[in-house]
Amino acid sequence: MFNGPLMRRTLRDYSGLWTALALLVFGFAILFMYAIHATPIGQQGGEFLKMPFVRRVLTVMLGSDPLVMLTPSSLSSFAFTHPLIWSLLVVFALTMSSGVLAGEVDRGTMDLLGSLPMSRAAIYNSLATMTILMGLPLCWLVWLGVWAGKNIAGAADVRMEVLVRVAWHLCATYTLIASFSTAISAGCNRRGIAVAIAFFLIFYAFVLNMLRAMWPALDRLAWSDFLNYYQTFVIVRDETYRWKDIGVLLSAAAAWWVAGLIVFTRRDVPAR
Repeated sequence: MFNGPLMRRTLRDYSGLWTALALLVFGFAILFMYAIHATPIGQQGGEFLKMPFVRRVLTVMLGSDPLVMLTPSSLSSFAFTHPLIWSLLVVFALTMSSGVLAGEVDRGTMDLLGSLPMSRAAIYNSLATMTILMGLPLCWLVWLGVWAGKNIAGAADVRMEVLVRVAWHLCATYTLIASFSTAISAGCNRRGIAVAIAFFLIFYAFVLNMLRAMWPALDRLAWSDFLNYYQTFVIVRDETYRWKDIGVLLSAAAAWWVAGLIVFTRRDVPAR
């Protein structure tokens, strides 16, 4: 159950934000590739990676010891997990997911939307779908920026066909983030609260990922960290899709989707 006009309206409402973030994602990926492949600082980065703490942090973040398999393709894969790229993707997911549901309630326009000839399920499915579909091209713009940066920097050894696999894993991870953000928004009356709760879950994942670098005992909680299922170095090293990880990410996304749909179709929307 979907509603085409509602999906098109959502596309128009968030096209400006999407365009701005798309340019930032694409531009940063190009600059990143140029910095690590065509500048003296990037070419001397191996000494920095040999620092024990840095090595441990990157091992947890990337899923493999960066010094064991330091290749042009593995270095380039870091663009897909760089903090700035994550920040831009999270900003888009949280802004859009909180605006399309909790934002409608907060503004007092959900009653008007609900009075239109479409079911609540159609409203939720349409808005959740657009939140995911508009974010996936941002994931592929990282790959496109890496490809453009590779050509500019003359990094002929970077294997783009391997990084395609990384891009697909990034898409699966973004789908999970968008799904639980939308589900949380479906149960909130205030946009700020929806953003805060979703951000807490994302913050938890990143903090746990970082703390595991300093306290290996926390590895027992790795199952609760969605970043544990997105390990770029391992994907590049094995040159294959990690179907189990993709399955976990998409299964969790589907569970959040269903939970949000149930909550939204059964909840009372307060009058404003």
